[in-house]
Amino acid sequence: MIKASYLPLLFSVIFSSIKPVAEKHAMLFAHGLADTHLQADNWKSSEKDNDKPCIFNGSITCKDFLDATTHFWRVNFPWTSLGQDNEMAVILETYEEIKAANPEQRFIFGGLSRGASTMLNFLATHKPEKVDAVVLEAPFSSMRDVAQNIVESCFLKNIPYLKEISPQLVGLIFWQYSDASIHPIDVVQKIDQNIPIIIISKEDDHLVPTKITRLIVEKLRSHGHKKVHHLIMNEGQHGKYILGNEGKRMQNVVQAFYKYYDLPHNKEQATKGAFAFAQTFHA
Repeated sequence: MIKASYLPLLFSVIFSSIKPVAEKHAMLFAHGLADTHLQADNWKSSEKDNDKPCIFNGSITCKDFLDATTHFWRVNFPWTSLGQDNEMAVILETYEEIKAANPEQRFIFGGLSRGASTMLNFLATHKPEKVDAVVLEAPFSSMRDVAQNIVESCFLKNIPYLKEISPQLVGLIFWQYSDASIHPIDVVQKIDQNIPIIIISKEDDHLVPTKITRLIVEKLRSHGHKKVHHLIMNEGQHGKYILGNEGKRMQNVVQAFYKYYDLPHNKEQATKGAFAFAQTFHA
């Protein structure tokens, strides 16, 4: 017979055992320009479609940046900083909210294009804790490089001096952006070298081609960051690589990346992605 004095302890053990257990890892995601938090759904697994490629099989948290809108113009231009202060503030707010709810929560950071560059700036300047990996698609080194590449890639290259002044023109369109403010290429060397990072690019991405993203990879490696991986895609639309013909390849390489760093992963997918992942060490 159980003594009455033991009953409170017994009940506490029983009820504590049936409480939901928080996930060890959650993804904090940053969306791209002209999109919203719903962009994170492309990286999630689907219960309805087991064949859908995914990047993270767990909870993904993403808040809209201040310029996000569902109106047809897609961007509230006066609020866009392209990875600078007001967008890093959204990441910081979301990160701190998650930490407050679960102080032991560990993170995988993710982001697309503008969101990916925001994450790099945030990692370099805010030094968040408990970040075990970073997965980024098409981050840009700076908007200077993006603007000048756009000019070079189209008929606008024939307009005298346009390439030279294009970085200043960006600030006229996106009011919170300043060419004199923070850019990933200027700060990535400050990112904790213990954090594994996989960066995904595409050679002929019309907005952020590999040649721009590679500047970030090279800067990190030149400053001693040995856990930087670079996956170069052959196909896929900007901001939607996972939805393209090489979505499964991207998924499998990221799973192999997780496995290599002892993070939760899909064993079958990681095995399929092992060979391509091995190439990311030097790409």
